[in-house]
Amino acid sequence: MSKSAPSLIVGGFGQVGARLRDALEDRPSVATSTREREGDTIVLDLGSLREEPDRVEQLFVRGPFAAIFCVGAFTDVESCETRLSHAMAVNRDGPSVLAAAASRRKIPFVYFSSDYVFDGGAGPYAEDDVPNPLSVYGRSKYEGEQAVMAAHPRALIIRTTVVYGPDAERKNFLYALERRLSLREAMQIPDDQISTPTYNRDIALATIALVDRRVTGVVNVSGPEAITRAEFARRAARAMGLDSTGIVPVKTSQLKQRAPRPLRAGLRIDKLARLVPEVPMRSVEAAIADWAPWKGMS
Repeated sequence: MSKSAPSLIVGGFGQVGARLRDALEDRPSVATSTREREGDTIVLDLGSLREEPDRVEQLFVRGPFAAIFCVGAFTDVESCETRLSHAMAVNRDGPSVLAAAASRRKIPFVYFSSDYVFDGGAGPYAEDDVPNPLSVYGRSKYEGEQAVMAAHPRALIIRTTVVYGPDAERKNFLYALERRLSLREAMQIPDDQISTPTYNRDIALATIALVDRRVTGVVNVSGPEAITRAEFARRAARAMGLDSTGIVPVKTSQLKQRAPRPLRAGLRIDKLARLVPEVPMRSVEAAIADWAPWKGMS
């Protein structure tokens, strides 16, 4: 990846996109957002790109880009169930249009996906396990993977799961946990959903290392530990010095959620460890220790 040309980070203000900008360090980058922001920002709506091909070409006026990181997505799993067309436009169609434009210009393209492409019957999953999504969100991400690879055969697909860490918009699970436990409010958390929680700084570092090595195809980038959501919450609470008695373990079925969840999910990272051994994926405790100062949650 060129160190002089800027990288385009689509969704560059989310918790992974912002960490990608940090991890690029002295390499230039340009971020997109769905709204006007201060600084060097491109306003871009992924969901409209299929209908606005000229908008895609306008992006490359700044070009050439060193790489395009497509982090932006519609990730509200519950809302996806009732907004199918929007989920597909943002998670499949927009990224595939961008990938095709990148392919024509021979620009590396990275699409971020999820372990929700699997049904949760036999996780954690390796890259060559067969997807079988249960929810609209999972289907939109799997179809997004396929559409991106069809448009850009040398694209890199990053699958990850349960992302946590610094987030300027304070939206990820640990922010909600910290707020609720600090107020001594009970929080129901599934004890039958297994995943591999992933520190967002580690995702960024591993992704850039993979792009620098010109890796293509599917690579799992996730935390090293397969644990239940409830155990993740308890361990995170202890690491942050919070009273965990408000964590109430429940079965997923008790939450009466609209979208079905994969229960035995998570991702295996053997391939990642072989490809970029210099980028270790940290445990919950090690990640929170790195997230300093966690009380600032920034």
